[in-house]
Amino acid sequence: MSASERPIQEGLERASLYRLLGGALAWPQAERLAELAAAAEALTPALEPGVAEPLARFAAAARETDAAAVSDEYVFLFDRAAKVPPYEGAWGEAPQLAGKAALLADVAGFYAAFGLVPGAAQPDVEDHIAAECEFMSALALKEAYALAESDDEGAAITASPALANGRIVVGSTEGRLLCFT
Repeated sequence: MSASERPIQEGLERASLYRLLGGALAWPQAERLAELAAAAEALTPALEPGVAEPLARFAAAARETDAAAVSDEYVFLFDRAAKVPPYEGAWGEAPQLAGKAALLADVAGFYAAFGLVPGAAQPDVEDHIAAECEFMSALALKEAYALAESDDEGAAITASPALANGRIVVGSTEGRLLCFT
C-alpha cells in the first residue's frame, strides 16, 4: 500500500470500527448480532493485532450470544433508570441548561450539515451513542472518499468535526467521563 493510500485505508477502517461500535451499542437483536459478527470477522484481517485480537473475540461472542440474554443486560445498563445513559443529553449540564429538545435540534442540525438525516423510525434518538457512532462512521467514510478524490478541502471539512467532536461518552467513573476518540 502506498503512502498516499494509507490515510484512505485508515479512514475506511475507522468508519468500519465506528459502525461496529454503534451496532454493538444499539438494541441487541439476533440479526444485528449476526451482522456484527460477520462485519467484525471481515474487518479483523486488515487491522493490527492489538485491535484485531479483541475484535475477533467480539465476533466470536456475538455469534455465540443469545440475543434475549444480551437484551436483559442492555435494559439493565441503558433503559429507564439507566445506570449508564446512552444519550449525550444525560451527561454534563446540557439537560439542565437548554433541555432535551434544544440538544436534539443541535445534534440533528450537525448531522444535516453533513447531509445526514436521522431515521424517522426512531425519533428522538439523535443523541443516542449508537446514532452518534453511525455519524462518526459516515464522517470517516466521507473523509476517505475526499482523500481518494484528492479533495483536500472536503477531507479537512470532514476530518475537523471528527477530531473536535469525536469524543464518545461511554460512562463515568468517580465523576470523570470515559471517552473514546
